[in-house]
Amino acid sequence: MTMPESDFLRFFSEKDRKILKERSLIFSREETVREDTFPDTYVHFRLGTTEQYGIPYGFAEEIMYSTGLVRVPCVPAFIAGIVNRRGKMLTVLDIKQFFRVNGKEYGGDSRVIVIKGGGLTVGVLADELYGNKEYSPAKLMAPLPSDGISNVKYVLGIDGGNVTLLNIPEILSDPAIKINESVVL
Repeated sequence: MTMPESDFLRFFSEKDRKILKERSLIFSREETVREDTFPDTYVHFRLGTTEQYGIPYGFAEEIMYSTGLVRVPCVPAFIAGIVNRRGKMLTVLDIKQFFRVNGKEYGGDSRVIVIKGGGLTVGVLADELYGNKEYSPAKLMAPLPSDGISNVKYVLGIDGGNVTLLNIPEILSDPAIKINESVVL
C-alpha cells in the first residue's frame, strides 16, 4: 500500500520539504539535448587510389570479403555484380560510378559492406577497409558540389576535411537503384 504524497511529506521538516520540492522540479523538467552533439561511428574505407568514405554504422550490417562476386550482364555500370550471402543473392553496388572515382579494378583488399535502408539490403564495394572512426554530426563540413559527385544529396558531410560520409537513405532511394520488376513479353 502506498501513502499519499501529503502524508509522506509530513515526516520531513519544512526545510527538507522545500529541498525535495526543488529537486522534483529539477527532475521533472525535460532537458533538450541535441542528438547531433553525441559522437557517432562510421565504417571508414577507401575508393580508388586515395578517396576516403564513410558509412554510418546505423546502416552497416556486415562486412564481407568480395570473393565470389559475379558480374551480371546487361545491368547498369553501378552494379558491380552479385554475391552469395548465406544462401541469398546480394546485389553489390560499385559506388565509384556515383562519385566518378577513378582507380584500378578492385583487388585482394576489397570488401563488401552490407548496408540496409529504405527496405533494401545491398552491398557496397570498397577498395580497402580502414576500420571505424567516430565523428560528431554537428561538426561535419557541408558537402560541396563538384564534378565528382553526381548528386550532393548522397553526402551527409565531410569529416575532418577528407572523409566523405555517405547519406545511405538518399543513395538507396535513387530511382536508378530500384530496378523495374515488371517483365515485358
